Amino acid sequence: MADLLALQLVASAAGSTPTPQVPTTAANVTSGGARVRSVRQIYDESPESLKDLYADLDALLIASGEVQKEFQLHYIAYRRIRNVATVRFQPRSHTLVLTLTVDPDTVELSDGFVRDLRGIGCLGTGPLEVRIRSQEDLARATSLVQRCVEGC
Repeated sequence: MADLLALQLVASAAGSTPTPQVPTTAANVTSGGARVRSVRQIYDESPESLKDLYADLDALLIASGEVQKEFQLHYIAYRRIRNVATVRFQPRSHTLVLTLTVDPDTVELSDGFVRDLRGIGCLGTGPLEVRIRSQEDLARATSLVQRCVEGC
């Protein structure tokens, strides 16, 4: 994998009239008339304990050196050539929602911890959802995260 080059489109121009770029903020992002907070805003408003838990998860996801992090509107994407994992924050329930590109048929599903998203749909990438609420949950999820990062 070290011989691959990944390119990401930063800007493009079509025609002669440029379209003004409006920054994505809570004031101008709407969904059916309701304001939508970005993942950055949710992170900023999260309790320190959830931020600390996320920092440990983030370190685990980028430990290989081949995974890059990119903030999207609703989640943080972790990718090599393609997304391998996404993270969303749920501060009210003190939960990190991690979706992984791991086949759910190869994992023992656990109610409230790991679930199959096939046929459900979600914000994020991958058919497997892992809910991380504590360091113990993160320790339980470590092998799945490593398997996902190494296998993609």
